[in-house]
Amino acid sequence: MQSPPHVAIVGGGLTGALCALVLRSRGVEATIFDAGKRRVGGRLAGGQQPDSGAQFLKATPGSQFASVVSMLQREQLIAPWTGRFGMLGSRSGGFLPAEVIRETPIGGMLKDQGPSSESSTDFCGFLASSGEPTYVGTPSNASICEGLCKAAGISTVSSRVSSMRHRDHGGWLLDVEGAEEGTQAFDALVVATHDASFAAEAVRAIRPSTSEDGEVLARVADDLQAQRDHRTEPAFTFSAIYSRGLSSAVPFDAAVVPGSPLVQMLVRDGSKAMRQGEAKANNGGSGERWTAVSTASFARELLRRAPARGESGESGAGGSAAAAASSMLSEEVGRLFKPYVGDVEARPLEASAKRWGAAFAAGTMGLDHDALGLEQWQLVVAGDYLREHPTPIEAAAASGLEAGERLATFLKLQPKKV
Repeated sequence: MQSPPHVAIVGGGLTGALCALVLRSRGVEATIFDAGKRRVGGRLAGGQQPDSGAQFLKATPGSQFASVVSMLQREQLIAPWTGRFGMLGSRSGGFLPAEVIRETPIGGMLKDQGPSSESSTDFCGFLASSGEPTYVGTPSNASICEGLCKAAGISTVSSRVSSMRHRDHGGWLLDVEGAEEGTQAFDALVVATHDASFAAEAVRAIRPSTSEDGEVLARVADDLQAQRDHRTEPAFTFSAIYSRGLSSAVPFDAAVVPGSPLVQMLVRDGSKAMRQGEAKANNGGSGERWTAVSTASFARELLRRAPARGESGESGAGGSAAAAASSMLSEEVGRLFKPYVGDVEARPLEASAKRWGAAFAAGTMGLDHDALGLEQWQLVVAGDYLREHPTPIEAAAASGLEAGERLATFLKLQPKKV
């Protein structure tokens, strides 16, 4: 009896996890490789702080992602996030609650906006569909993909894939950092990272047998690289502990900040489901943690002035660009808090920042499907940058689901009988 194919999925975010879940339902052994040193999860996993990446999940009613959200809730991997949400003026402009926004022309304007992180006044559709539930992972956003893989029995490896090679007789060889065998063989490959240049690298690793194939592969690789070079935006996430007095004085738990040149969204982590209200600082103090997501324009300019290539993306691990971001975002968040608490309380007890080089797709490749399949070479590319969706997280989920279905079709697999 022929053994089931073994598939490698590079990227352990929501896209890769959902792709693996679909393949698992077809009886496929899939191994997820994720470069995260602490846990799988991609942008949901965050950095040193578990919630220093993607902040929430929100689904369009009736969409595929709505079904995924329902499944995650049944598995107790996510829970509704309720709190004082709204919009914050960047310079003492006051706080406008979401309930008020829904009754004003601003609410209609938000619904008409696309998902672009920079052109929109609403961060990733946080307020646009105010009547729909907003969810967070439990006990952290970092636990969503990890918990999903564990519940489904999906194998995960926290190691970076340094190179990929397509074999002439079929299948793929992956060089995995830290792996005992060094090079591992697979029957098929899914590239599910949010960095399109990695997918371009996989396509260029194929040796075409005809000139026509070579032209097709070169065009696909160039399009993927162009996506990374011209339609991908960086961001920094800022995580800081403030005294408990600040959190009780500030009139919101999460707010978009459309007028700030540095901050897109500001969140009190303790307001999320199953979070501990108190956070311990390294100096022995305690308070509550707040997280801010930077604007792409701020991140672009900072990385232009302080290139971060080759260094850590964490301010606490030698990342100079992240350290600079931590300092500048600390000042900006302090200015946002100052009208409510004054100078002293607006200073953090400790702060850090995490760099995301490919945080958002500022425009997609405009495909009419959610995954890019190259059947002849048993390769599928998945990511939120392929096709437009209401939010980036929904695009990532839809792409992972289609990637699994498409590869199952390539491998001529049928759903397992229950």
